[in-house]
Amino acid sequence: MDWNEIVTNWPALAGSILTRWPGADEDTVLALDGDRGAFVAYISRLENIPEAEAEERVAEWSQTAMPADARMAPIRDSQTISEAGAELAPGEEPLDADEQFGGETEPDEPMGRTP
Repeated sequence: MDWNEIVTNWPALAGSILTRWPGADEDTVLALDGDRGAFVAYISRLENIPEAEAEERVAEWSQTAMPADARMAPIRDSQTISEAGAELAPGEEPLDADEQFGGETEPDEPMGRTP
């Protein structure tokens, strides 16, 4: 993840941060609001390590893929819908009803059940 993506999705990434740094306080992490310098300083204090080492650990964490729970967080809904538009056929819009584009028929009966 690049840092701009991290800043944009900071609240959704709080869980990943708390998993990576279990001693971190959620309210404090959220209050940092993606400020890299403040985050590095916080990790330095949290782990009682020099800021240079904390910077390395933050850089290592930031190079991981965005966790699925962060990618699917409700705060990202608009962005996710927008990104989905890249996969649509010409003429289809992300918020269009699926039945307009075929392939949708009456739902099958659940397996093992009768009406």
